[in-house]
Amino acid sequence: MTHRPVEDGIALSTSATPAKTAAIAGKSTALRIVATGQNTFVAIGTEPTATTANYAIPKDSAATLAFSNSSASIVAYEKGTTTTLTFPEGTTCPFAAGDYVTFTNNINSDFNFAHQVVNSVTGDGSMYNYIPTKVVIGYNSSAVSGTLDCSAGTCTIRSSFKVSARTDAGTGAAYIQQIQITGEA
Repeated sequence: MTHRPVEDGIALSTSATPAKTAAIAGKSTALRIVATGQNTFVAIGTEPTATTANYAIPKDSAATLAFSNSSASIVAYEKGTTTTLTFPEGTTCPFAAGDYVTFTNNINSDFNFAHQVVNSVTGDGSMYNYIPTKVVIGYNSSAVSGTLDCSAGTCTIRSSFKVSARTDAGTGAAYIQQIQITGEA
């Protein structure tokens, strides 16, 4: 089996006190984690705290863990004390209230945000209101100046998560990399 790296990897110092990564925008469905120095326990979630009851990676070895991932294009960005994002016509929202998401665009990074909670999923107010076409994010974008035109397909929302790791004793390191598994080598 071969692995294709996705994005940059993350190095996390580990000890018997849990440590946590910054938010990671999901761009694959697999994480490769290498644990050095000590046995390492990892947890993946919105705000995880690793315990010795979590997934164990023996010292100086690696594990590949699967995780759920969703993403979608966005065609409209509405600023306010919460931020409303609209999905393209004919698509629906792959997220649910309580999920965490990261928004990026390649036009104006001032509009980007990382690891914010989905407050609700709504319709467009028409007769098709039962189709979830908008998502309301608990991100205050009211201070961002200007407007953002997402109509050219340049705006993306992705599920996001964090990884927490700890050792059973002593110190070590965890190296975390999103990967794609590409088949036999």
